[in-house]
Amino acid sequence: MIGNGIHDPGFQVAPMENEVICDANPVLGKSGFVTKLTKPLTLVTAPPTASPSAWILQLEDGSVCEPFTGTRPAVNNQPAVWSCIKPGVPRSPRTNSLVTKVHPG
Repeated sequence: MIGNGIHDPGFQVAPMENEVICDANPVLGKSGFVTKLTKPLTLVTAPPTASPSAWILQLEDGSVCEPFTGTRPAVNNQPAVWSCIKPGVPRSPRTNSLVTKVHPG
């Protein structure tokens, strides 16, 4: 978090031990920004039963989707997991998409 904003995920890149890269988006060609950590990252290992999850994805229609990090709106009584926008289309409630489930392929 920076102030009240969540910039997730942040990637630690060697040899930058006290910094992370936030808001990178390779689909949109955004390299993100570097932020200094106030304390070292905690080493977290995923449980063996955890399934991998994407941190960003692009749909067949070109929409770019990123996961919600806070309160999530509902779609047909299901929490939306992804917020999607089409590059080049101004953001508005009518052009944004909410996705509850993603099926590979």
